[in-house]
Amino acid sequence: MAEKLHSGLLTGHPFGGIGVLINKELHVQIRVLDVMYKCRCASIHCVFPNGHSVVLCITYFPCASLAVDYDCELTECLGFIEAVLIWLIMILLLY
Repeated sequence: MAEKLHSGLLTGHPFGGIGVLINKELHVQIRVLDVMYKCRCASIHCVFPNGHSVVLCITYFPCASLAVDYDCELTECLGFIEAVLIWLIMILLLY
């Protein structure tokens, strides 16, 4: 790890992350709905001035590998996305 810290630009997990850039001129209202505890996934709700809205699920998927950790991390990411979708369906059914 110490060697990695002294090698210059830090890339990849755990140094990478997720993010969203939205132009301020669009006047979009943004609300964070949820963030996965390992910060690999986040869901945000964007409402545009014309009333349209969109829910975005931003995900930093693990790199494909044969390691057991890969299956666990991928399943956690997919589970987070599934939970967001279920929540959205429940909200839509109530309206």
